[in-house]
Amino acid sequence: MKRKIIASLLVLAMAGSLLAGCGNKASDSGSSDGSKSSKSSASELKGDSSEKYYMCVPISGVEYWYPVFQGMKEAANALGVQAYYMGTPEWDSSAQADVFNQIMALDPTGILLHPTDGDAFVDPINSAIADDVQVVTFAADSPDSNRTAYVTSDNNKEGSTAAKEVAEEIGGKGSILVMRNPGQTNHETRDDAFISYINENYPDIKIYEENSGQNADATYTAVMTTYQKDANLKAVFTPEASSAVGAAQAGLEIGNGDQALVCACCDTSEEILDLLKAGQFFSAIAPDQYLQGYMGMLDLFFAAHNEVLEPMNGRADAGENLWQSPFMDNGLSIVTADNADDFYLDAYAEKLGYKDSEEILEPLEEPEGCGFGDGSGEKYYMCVPISGVEYWYPVMQGMKDAAKALDVSAYYMGTPEWDASAQADVFSQIMALDPTGILVHPTTAEAFVDPINSAIADDVQIVTFAADAPDSERTAYVTSDNTKEGNRAAQEIGEALGGEGSVLVMRNPGQTNHENRDNAFIAYMEENYPDITIYEENSGQDADATYSAVMTTYQKDANLKAVFTPEASSAVGAAQAGLEIGGGSEQALLCACCDTSEEVLDLLKADQFFFAIAPDQYLQGYMSMLNCYFAAHNEILHPMNGREAAGENLWQTPYMDNSLSIVTKDNADCFYLDSYAKNIGLSGADQLIEPYEAK
Repeated sequence: MKRKIIASLLVLAMAGSLLAGCGNKASDSGSSDGSKSSKSSASELKGDSSEKYYMCVPISGVEYWYPVFQGMKEAANALGVQAYYMGTPEWDSSAQADVFNQIMALDPTGILLHPTDGDAFVDPINSAIADDVQVVTFAADSPDSNRTAYVTSDNNKEGSTAAKEVAEEIGGKGSILVMRNPGQTNHETRDDAFISYINENYPDIKIYEENSGQNADATYTAVMTTYQKDANLKAVFTPEASSAVGAAQAGLEIGNGDQALVCACCDTSEEILDLLKAGQFFSAIAPDQYLQGYMGMLDLFFAAHNEVLEPMNGRADAGENLWQSPFMDNGLSIVTADNADDFYLDAYAEKLGYKDSEEILEPLEEPEGCGFGDGSGEKYYMCVPISGVEYWYPVMQGMKDAAKALDVSAYYMGTPEWDASAQADVFSQIMALDPTGILVHPTTAEAFVDPINSAIADDVQIVTFAADAPDSERTAYVTSDNTKEGNRAAQEIGEALGGEGSVLVMRNPGQTNHENRDNAFIAYMEENYPDITIYEENSGQDADATYSAVMTTYQKDANLKAVFTPEASSAVGAAQAGLEIGGGSEQALLCACCDTSEEVLDLLKADQFFFAIAPDQYLQGYMSMLNCYFAAHNEILHPMNGREAAGENLWQTPYMDNSLSIVTKDNADCFYLDSYAKNIGLSGADQLIEPYEAK
């Protein structure tokens, strides 16, 4: 595979630390498409050199934080802002809250926070946000707070991956001890996923649970105690690296010098790597810490610089931050004896030009503001089905604004119909135009696996948005949380119906995001509203088909009270049927959908539609463009893992959530496409999909 990764890293010594990824940046030359030129120019992806961003962590000497801060510093240097590292000597939420307050007294612009306890940090985070200090959480979350974004690896995937590997290694039988760290959300999620996977797939494996508090001695004691009562103990899983050393020590003692247990953990440390290389540890699941810090810094910057963003929603009117990402997955690696050398912190520091790893934590006080590499002459394309669908327009505007900021060109291409073969033809046409990257909304996942993989093999970067091809080698997937969309719609309808009646759910088979929304809706209803009857019909995103399905369902069940469609096109047919059932003037059904259109907005304002769930399409395009660009510019990235050696792309984002809004009669005006176009200085909505050509 052709790569754009620079084999020998260019090092830049600065205040005793390396800050790579800087280079000459072409200046913004304005727009060639008649769209606004006063917003999102290349210079706007640069903050004021007086801006200060802090990382706040517990147990500041833990090796995990070092590459995270390196990623944060490199992104900060490119953006021209300062970066600092602060933490506590112990794992104590009160002590970390004190450090957080100390940072607040230093006039920060933003804080990248790993909270010891999500609940304990709700008030500190909310207080900071109220004081216009942006907060992004990483590797552990405070979901009930007003934090702007959360960056982490997929903790569920980490736990289930570890469970599968361990269970297979012990032959699906025996006992496993799982160590707990109560109150640490990411650790709890990993443990829960591990246990759930074992219980579901390996009924002959017995699970024990003990608390460790991330302490190796406590883990050693727990392992020995468990083994004394059950000599069939075969494995130990810890959700972090610190306590895992105790598990390995106990296993060696049980085996009289040989490792008697299959020991696995999440995260790594020098001790774990040594154990792996010595054949005394099974495997570790390592999040991409560097990307965690890099993405976290980008999130903080955009949260602090809403002026470069122009989304189509009601957040500005509501006084909300325009940058929202409830979940960003920074990817992960499985570390074994074969690739352990790529994860040693001191070797990583030396590779970057530091004297030792402690220099990684030195602050960045004199940033360069050197930008994100040189994208001169690069062309990025959006490839969609049914190119006239309104949904794509603000997505393309977001893509263009990000492209302007990065000084690259952006183009829009699509099909007139919903047809996978036709879209594959358009994809092939784009490939003939020598693109650097393609943002694609695949009609069906299966149909695009081969085209995407072929493009990747030709060094064309692919990012999927709003619908995915998960079995392909695409670099990133940007979407709203389809499960959350379906759950929220079901909750609203279930409550409005008082938990009784019948609901029709419209299906679009083969469209992964629509299927996920529908499945989540139905699952939520079945779990929480057992007295509601669910009907299902296919629509193919067609309003007439939906109208017919609603009328047919009502004829056989006059207790039909609501209709849910996973997209906006077919929803109009549901509303039409509801009006007809209601005698022509009153809406007899609660109609709800995901996405919006002018027709749905008109229905909302006329009280003929219940609500719509709208993904932030603009951020979807903006985030997708950023992902595609970074996938094409590995030369500015310096993660601590084995991807470069394996010939893999250094930018991996399996899932990025662009967030959503609930659209009702009260805020519908904010979602009209023509009004949005005029608000950002365009003559009409069609200009949203005109190309941006950088000069």
